[in-house]
Order: sequence, then C-alpha cells, then structure tokens
Amino acid sequence: MAPSIRRLRRRIFLATILTIVGALLATAVINLVIDPYGTFRLVDLPRFNRIKPYPDHDLETIKDHALRHVGPDAIILGNSRAEVGFDPLHPVWRAAGYESVYNAAVAGAGPTTAARLLDRALHSAKSPRFILLGVDFFDFPVAANSREIVPASGNPRWADTLWRLRATLTMQALLDSATTLRRQFQHNPEQLTLRGHNPLLEYLDVTKAEGYWVLFRQRAEENAKNHARKPRNIFLAGTRTSPSFDDLRGLVHRARESKAELRLVVYPYHAQLLVLMDELGFWPLFEDWKRQLVRIAEEESPAGGAGVSVLDFSGFSEFSTEAVPARNDKQSSTRWYWEAGHFKKSLGDVMLEPILGRGSDDAVGTFGAALTSRNVEQHLARLRESKDNYRLANPEVVNEIRQMLGKAG
Repeated sequence: MAPSIRRLRRRIFLATILTIVGALLATAVINLVIDPYGTFRLVDLPRFNRIKPYPDHDLETIKDHALRHVGPDAIILGNSRAEVGFDPLHPVWRAAGYESVYNAAVAGAGPTTAARLLDRALHSAKSPRFILLGVDFFDFPVAANSREIVPASGNPRWADTLWRLRATLTMQALLDSATTLRRQFQHNPEQLTLRGHNPLLEYLDVTKAEGYWVLFRQRAEENAKNHARKPRNIFLAGTRTSPSFDDLRGLVHRARESKAELRLVVYPYHAQLLVLMDELGFWPLFEDWKRQLVRIAEEESPAGGAGVSVLDFSGFSEFSTEAVPARNDKQSSTRWYWEAGHFKKSLGDVMLEPILGRGSDDAVGTFGAALTSRNVEQHLARLRESKDNYRLANPEVVNEIRQMLGKAG
C-alpha cells in the first residue's frame, strides 16, 4: 500500500475520531447547560431552561436526583394523583414550619417506588421531617395465589453514574434539551417543576378545545377497562398481607425510625370513580383496605413522639360530587377535578390544611377524617350510607358507569 494512501486513511481515521469526540463534547455541554431533567442545575434562567418538560421516561430517577438538590424538610410521595394535586410551594407548608418541600410522587407508581425514594431521602445529608404519602386503593388488589417477585438490587453508585452519562451524552437527552427550549415559549406547557409538581397546564388547552366532559369520559372508560381486570383480593391466600402492604409497612417503619411525621392520605376519588368501584364489587375490599391502613399505622406508630396518621378524603363530599359539565359544554369549568382520576391543585390546597394541622384523632366526617381503630367502623358506615344515598339521587351516573362496564367486557 502506497504511503500516501496510508496517510490519507490515517487522516480520515483521526478526523472521524475528532468529529465523534467533538460531537460528544458539544452534546455534553448543551445538555449540561440546558439540563432538561434538572439533574445538574448549573444554569437556571427564565425563558431559557427554567421550565422543564414533563419526562416520559426515568421519572423516578429524575426525582431521585432532584431530591438531593432540594434536601427537603417535607416530602410528598404517591402516584400521579399526588404529583398533580399537591403543590410543594403552597404557603401552608412554610406556615407549618417546613421551608423546603419536594413532590417526589411518581406517576403510575405504588408503595414500592415510594419506599425506594423515601430510603434515598432518609439517607441524604438532610432527612425530611414530614412525609405525605398518598395511598391508592387500586395499587393493592392482588391475585390470592400470586407470589412476590423481589427485583435484583443494583449498585446505587453505578446507577447514578450511568444516569449522569445518559443525561449528558445521549441523543435522548439532546432531544429533551430541544424540547426544553420550546417549552419556554408555550402558553400552557406540559412541565415538571423544579419541586417535582406536575400542574397539568396542558389540560387547560384540552378543556378549552374539547370541554371537560371529554376528559371525564375518556378517563372513565380507561378506568372501566383497567379496573375490571383487577383481582378481587387485597391479601394473599391465608394471610392478612400482600407485597404492597409489606412495602407500605416497611415504609411506615422507616419513617418511624427516622422520627419523621407521616400522613397516609387516602385520595379524594371523584364520585364517578367511587360508583365504578362499587359497581365492580370493590367496596367491601375498599373498606377492608382502610382497616388495614389503620392497623399498620397503629402497629408501627411509636408511643409518644412523631407518629403516623391515616387521613381519609375519599367520601361523597361537596368536592367529590362536583358535577361534570354537559357533553357539548365547552365553556364551563370544574373547580376541583381535571377528571375522575385526578383532583386539581385547588382541592389539594384544601386538603393540605388538615393534613398539616393537628386535628382531633377522633374526628369523623365525610371529608378529611382522621382514622383510628376507635372510629373507623363509624366512619365506614357513614361513607356506606352516603354512597347509597348518592346512587339513589344520581341514577344517571350509575347507568352511565354500567354502560361503560358493559362495553369494557
């Protein structure tokens, strides 16, 4: 081979290597500066990168890293209902003595994910003093003969390194950086705030164009399809527990050991979803589930000091019975719910007062009841009665749910 050809190939090879290295360096700089996931937080400028796009991947990892930046006094855990409904910047947090709050709720997640995130928060330099955990009944139905699968635990340090590389050097991160730039100039951008809150601003455009009836209807049809397939058990055969209850108990135990106050918050399901639950035959299990929450809280609560409370917001209240706008009504808005699956920040703000307050443990009501073994049966009986009264007064809601269940098969 002629020397000139060898030199040419060497130059091409070196040029290729330099191009690749240059592209990687440029990608890393762009992603570090724009920081679409809030992982590094080196730059924070309005109309540049302050509004972060809501991620469609790695949400738990993204929030885990954000927790380390924030070092919160109080932490919000749960699924998308908590992520959307509870504002970590509401003034009531500071009034209660919590200067820094982070919403670490993860859409689609259950007690296992919440327990992992709490563990990471408790092992950080600053451990939270208050924990709000939204608990969702629909995370707990389990086949009676199912077996728990314990995932292999990886090396946290290696996982952190791998994520930082992905957040700087990958095409996915570069695409998300481009999305971040676009979000700065959108009217109602789909976003995840730097404190972990998903305000669902994009729903404002949807409801303006299509009306709230469409949102409620679509969510109801999804719920009918998904929940009709769930098993009619919350405990494994021959036991009074399940993998989800075990994870919840472990979380409560770790919160107790850390001396943090813990509130287990039952979400304020819209009446439409409560009727669906009843039509599917889940109501007796729903009551047993609440009894078990109380049992775990009381068994794991220390005598004296910071404790564990169960607050139930799931009744047929003035909030949960909010009327759904008519089918062709694109002007009317709802105050408390985006749709039956997600309550608005406005309702979450109402809930934060009793959640952060020091109400009587014996309080019994249809909204915001603090449950104990002393009052749980009275509370459940009252909700059962209000459910029956609502069904009698709203046969059109019951019929609509039955029709949707019939189509769901």
